[in-house]
Amino acid sequence: MGSFRKNITSIYGEKGKKWLADIPNIIKKYEDGWQIKIDGSYPNYYNFVAPVICKNGTKAVLKLGIPGNKEFISEMEALTFFEGRGLAKLLQYDRGGFAALIEKCEPGITLKTLKDDQKETKIAAEIMMSFWKVPPNNSIFSTTKDLGKAFIRYHKKFYDKNSPIPIKLFDKAEKIFNELILSSKDPVLLHGDMHHENILLSGRGYLAIDPKGYIGEREFEIGCFLRNPYPDFPFLRNAKSLTKNRIKLFSNILGLNKERIKLWAFAQSILSAIWVVEEKVEYLDYYLKCANLFN
Repeated sequence: MGSFRKNITSIYGEKGKKWLADIPNIIKKYEDGWQIKIDGSYPNYYNFVAPVICKNGTKAVLKLGIPGNKEFISEMEALTFFEGRGLAKLLQYDRGGFAALIEKCEPGITLKTLKDDQKETKIAAEIMMSFWKVPPNNSIFSTTKDLGKAFIRYHKKFYDKNSPIPIKLFDKAEKIFNELILSSKDPVLLHGDMHHENILLSGRGYLAIDPKGYIGEREFEIGCFLRNPYPDFPFLRNAKSLTKNRIKLFSNILGLNKERIKLWAFAQSILSAIWVVEEKVEYLDYYLKCANLFN
């Protein structure tokens, strides 16, 4: 609970402290209302997540978000929209209570345990192909264009001779990001965080979990996978050749533009670098290594 408590209190202050103290009462409310029982624990970071057993013996996952968390709502709306196509199913959802019951992936081992990069890439591509779909016009989802606000914030707060991100890399990424946004076509609802540890083995095959829910072009989806698995991938001796093979596979299986995949991967690495600078966390070297790999 240490990092979970630290994350919640640093982001939400007193509101976070009150929510953390109330979690036992919230759990009791949903145990009674949804007829479930907590059955173990998971590491928690920004939401409370725990395995549960339902009254009929089915195993599921209870997920609780702090009220007002827009990312929690976006995730649940994405799970609702995807309807279990390539993702864990949303079984129950109390939007007002920021609580959800989600299909449990068993045995739940992550994609990276295959230790076969080609197989892992093909599986990820097949999952993406199964859930990409055009969302309705009135959806609540953010767009990939919205993410570009991070570049504007960085200009205001960090863009000087002491910039943690090399200015040449930053300028190039900002230019490429804006060009890609202007030339994007055929937007669909994306997962937005498709990496190896968000793809788990289940009784229905490999399924994705924890979608962000962004609207954008398909090539955008690939960038996150190319940076992973964390923390080793960009530091591997054969990272460059593996990246080229991954891009080729994604392009062939999904009919995507290779150059746009690579450019998105580069721009996203700098976006992620901006976020870690803003949040004062320690992954900057990792994202800069990724950016240089894709550059």
